[in-house]
Amino acid sequence: MRTSRIAVAVAALVLPTMAACASTSDGGDGATSDPNTIVIGYLGAESAMTDVMAASVKALNDDGGIDGKTVKLVTKITPEPADGVAAVKELIDDDHVVAIVGQTNNADQQWQQYPAQKGVPVIGGLNVNVPYVTNPDFFPTGANLYAMAYGVMDLASTVGDSTGALYCAESPQCAQLPTFVELLGGMLGVETPVTVKVSTTGGDWTAACQALIDGKVDSYQIAADGPAVVKIANSCYDQGLRSRVVTGDATVRSSFLKYPAFDGMLAAGTTVPFIDDSTPGTKAYQEMLATYLPDLGDENGPLPMNSYIAVQLFKKAVELGGTDEVTSASIKDGLYQMKDETLDGLTVPITYTEGKPTIINCYYTLGIENGKFTEPDGLKTKCAPDDLIDTILKASSAVVS
Repeated sequence: MRTSRIAVAVAALVLPTMAACASTSDGGDGATSDPNTIVIGYLGAESAMTDVMAASVKALNDDGGIDGKTVKLVTKITPEPADGVAAVKELIDDDHVVAIVGQTNNADQQWQQYPAQKGVPVIGGLNVNVPYVTNPDFFPTGANLYAMAYGVMDLASTVGDSTGALYCAESPQCAQLPTFVELLGGMLGVETPVTVKVSTTGGDWTAACQALIDGKVDSYQIAADGPAVVKIANSCYDQGLRSRVVTGDATVRSSFLKYPAFDGMLAAGTTVPFIDDSTPGTKAYQEMLATYLPDLGDENGPLPMNSYIAVQLFKKAVELGGTDEVTSASIKDGLYQMKDETLDGLTVPITYTEGKPTIINCYYTLGIENGKFTEPDGLKTKCAPDDLIDTILKASSAVVS
């Protein structure tokens, strides 16, 4: 595989991504005015992730907080991704948060340097966004976007010898999906006879669905947000397509269970399957939902669970930081003390190293069979080859340099 071809494939992936605030003091040390209150920030569009963030912090405080300290969550709603730039500055300069936790703002490439300059860590959030593989001040809780792309194609290879891809017309990033899919498919023995650009905002998907039917693909993926995935998959199913959906878990939500188009679906997961209750960490998550968000319903899914995981990572970092006054610096110190940390079974083993981005290449598998979510591999993970991801990262760096 030639590096130049990979560079072409990932060129758009290093543009603003398509995956959904906190502040320091003026001195940049992240200290809060009240030593018994820890202020953290969250930004993203109003969604189930926002609800789970709030519930997770409430549950944490109801359980005594962190070492007796109360956590205050400052939420900035950013309905448009570009709103994130101003929101981050408000969180850091006005609200004086010590960390940004669980963020789901898709403009993070535009504001990522500001928290770094102020010394504020970005903990958890949209693991499949670019800063989580390039910025040492972003601390992911699961697999990165390149590993997930590999994982989706690997799942396609378990379904059959051919897969199709429908990709959004609205984003320049989507335009490179066919090249990326073809390269990974070549590695994994999967042909990609059908790649079609589609509108995700509405319209007629008849031609695209018919192309998948005529191509007799064993599986197909849709590069779009969750609501668009539902509409397009249902349209194709209504036209007679019975190929299985393969996807990354960022698009998945419980509402998928309502539609036969998703029966047999396989999804590569950045973190542990959101339905799991077999570890202390996943059991605690299910108990939190039952107590604080019993009506989450159709909006439950991997991304809301990721918000909870981000809060647990923050809590662990504060505890390990071990100072009476919690600061951004003490939180980072706690993160750097983590070695093969799983947060009681919520993540793959994670180690954070000061000054280096954290590259997580291993992913879980989530499925749907007979109208129910499944864990096809249990809690066993699969991993994209480290050398492949390293090559892609080097190629992407060359693209933006």
